[in-house]
Amino acid sequence: MQGTVYAEAFASKEKTARIDIDPAEIWKNKQPDASICADVKLVLDGLNALLKESGIHQKLDLAGWREELDHQNNEYPLSYQTFGDQIPPQYAIQVLDELTKGGAHH
Repeated sequence: MQGTVYAEAFASKEKTARIDIDPAEIWKNKQPDASICADVKLVLDGLNALLKESGIHQKLDLAGWREELDHQNNEYPLSYQTFGDQIPPQYAIQVLDELTKGGAHH
């Protein structure tokens, strides 16, 4: 949720969870109903495994959510600011991810 302009309005009637590797960031902007201080990839891998083990994932209809994500990705593609000859860190990470086919995090 970092970068949310109107944090109080964001999911105001929903339960929220925040995953952040930095414990100082967990409570910024909006207090979550649940918080996990850890690497988000590890947490999501674990949650996905639990969903698959329980069989709940077969009952979830995520088509609307995936449609919304596709729309947001097309409408607001990721971008980063360049600074002359300097290589932006986001670009370096993107190239590393492409070269390692997503395996750079290991």
